[in-house]
Amino acid sequence: FCDLKKLALGDPKIANMWRFTNDLVPFYWRNNQPGLPNWGATTVEVISDMVRVAPTTGPGNWADADMLMVGVGKQNLDEWKTAFAISCILPSPLIISADIRKSPKELMDIFLNKELIAVNQDTLGSKAWKVRDDGLREVWARRLGDSSFAVVFFNMDLTTAPIQVAWNELKNEGGNFLVRDLWLKKDVGTFPTSYSVSVPTHGVAFLKVTPERFIKPSSINHSLKLNGLQPAITAKSEKGTIFIMPHNLPATTLKISCVLSTLEGKKIASSQWVLQPGSIATNSLKVPANHPSGMYLVSLTAENSNLNIHTELKTQVMVQD
Repeated sequence: FCDLKKLALGDPKIANMWRFTNDLVPFYWRNNQPGLPNWGATTVEVISDMVRVAPTTGPGNWADADMLMVGVGKQNLDEWKTAFAISCILPSPLIISADIRKSPKELMDIFLNKELIAVNQDTLGSKAWKVRDDGLREVWARRLGDSSFAVVFFNMDLTTAPIQVAWNELKNEGGNFLVRDLWLKKDVGTFPTSYSVSVPTHGVAFLKVTPERFIKPSSINHSLKLNGLQPAITAKSEKGTIFIMPHNLPATTLKISCVLSTLEGKKIASSQWVLQPGSIATNSLKVPANHPSGMYLVSLTAENSNLNIHTELKTQVMVQD
């Protein structure tokens, strides 16, 4: 016999892996949905329960969130992504319950996402923690063995919403971070203080963010790293005008292109100029009057084809009326 209270909180003297939920059911949330049994645990209820079990999870003492309800029932693709993300960030065993012989490509893309699976299987085995709770929007993170962080944005709201994480929330001393979107499998850019992205209803963003000092040399764009300089960009907003300030650019003629866009990638303003050696690098963009307050993306390209220089810098800026 065993002490079920200890088992529910994870006691390595009793077991190396332990279920912390009722049997999962293929429903995102309870909300009086027909056919949902009282005994079953929904996706949202598992997210809520993560707070209780995450602090006790680690090597030799793993939490089990039951078999994946991904591809089962009448949930949509974003809800299935959320269910998969829970098991990857916690981490919990990835046991598929869907019939993969009949699973469409978009579902198999979830199951076969090697970058999310790598987070689940990370050898450091560190504990996930809730970075912030904004009601129906939560931010979770976990330190990985390569000194990066896995960061997950859960949006349990009924509307698409921007969710942000600041680097000082990640138990880190700060500095620039390289952001990689693990669903898109691509680097988004390097950001100096924080990152924000729009997350769909019942959806999830899954990021890997790496302090710049821990980025492997092969991952760094060296095209502008001349004389030991590491380029960067900052931006600030004042009364509808975005002031763009690139730093540590080499002392040579550069063609600068700058684009202001929404977090979804819609271009709303742009500017081009030639930066001469010794001249002031700061420039500005005007936010059109018909665009609301919120977080925007600034992308800057600096190039000199004669010297084979080409680099892209990105940051985000909050625009207020």
